[in-house]
Amino acid sequence: SCRILHRLAYPDDRLPFPKTWYVFTVLVMFLVATAPRVNRFVHCLHADALALLVSAVSFWSILFYKRAPSWRRVVFMGLCPAIGFLVKQFLLVWAGVMCLILFLDEPKKIGRLLFFSAASGFFIAVAIGGCYWLWGDPFVFWVFRVVGGARRSISFSAEDYRMSVPRSIDHALQAWPEIAIGLIGGWLILRGPNVRKLGPLWLGWLALIGAEALTSGVGWSVLYHFGPGVLIGAIWLFSALPRFWPFYKIASDAELPLVMYWVRPLVAMAGVLTLFVTLHVLPSGAKNEPRYWRGRQGWVDVYRYISEIEHEF
Repeated sequence: SCRILHRLAYPDDRLPFPKTWYVFTVLVMFLVATAPRVNRFVHCLHADALALLVSAVSFWSILFYKRAPSWRRVVFMGLCPAIGFLVKQFLLVWAGVMCLILFLDEPKKIGRLLFFSAASGFFIAVAIGGCYWLWGDPFVFWVFRVVGGARRSISFSAEDYRMSVPRSIDHALQAWPEIAIGLIGGWLILRGPNVRKLGPLWLGWLALIGAEALTSGVGWSVLYHFGPGVLIGAIWLFSALPRFWPFYKIASDAELPLVMYWVRPLVAMAGVLTLFVTLHVLPSGAKNEPRYWRGRQGWVDVYRYISEIEHEF
C-alpha cells in the first residue's frame, strides 16, 4: 500500500534506497500494529489482529482500484466490508468510507457509486444471511441485541453505555499522538496536484477515524477501536517520508551549507525519535511501561490462555 500510494503521489520520482525503506517500513508497521494503547489486544484476541488485516486489505483495494479503475476492482472493494463484518461488526464502516471516497473522487460518476453500493450491499446481505443460516437466533442475539441494542444510539452523557460523545472526545484526545501520524502523513503528501488526486482518500481516512472515535464511546478506555485507523495513518506517513527524507546533497550556493548539512539529519532523527516515543518502544526499566522488555509476572495467565488456544488450533 505504501509503495502504490507513493507512486500515485510522485509518479516521476525514483524511491531512494528502496530496500532500506522497505525494511524500515515493515518494522515500524509491526510496532504500529502492536501499539499498546490503540492496538492493545492484538496479541491475544484474534478478532483485533484480523481487523487490522482486513482494514489493511480494504485500504489496499481502494489503492488497487485507484491505480487502474475497472468494474472488477469495484466488486473487490465491495467484498471487503462483508469480510470485515465476519471478523468484527464495526468494520461495516468501510462500506461508508469507500462510498465517500468514490463520491469525492469523481462526483459525476453516479453509476459507479451505485454499482459499488449494490455490490457491497449484496455481499453484506450474503454474510448476514449465511451467519443466520448457520446459527439462527443466537447470531441475532449476540450481534444485533448485545453488540448493538441500546449502544447503537448516541448519548451526550458519560454515565451510560450508549455511544457517549464526551467519551468519544476523551478517547480521541488520548489517542491524539497516534492519530497525528496520519495527520502529518496527509499534510506532507497532499501538496500541489495531490490535493485533488489523493484528497478523497485522506478524507476517507478521517471519516474512518471519526467513526472509530464515535464507536469508542460505548465505554471508557476503548482506545483499541482506533487500531485500524492508526495503521492506515502510518501508511500515509511512510508513503510521504521518502520524498522529504534528507538524502540529497546540499547545493554549493546554499546559505549556511554546514549548518544545513547537520540540521537535516538531526531533524530526521528527531522525527524518528518522536515516532518511537508515540509507539512506546524506547527501552525503559519502569515496570509500568506498556512495553516493559523484561516481561511481567501478571501476564502469566494471559500467555497460558494464548498457548492453550494455539495448542487447540
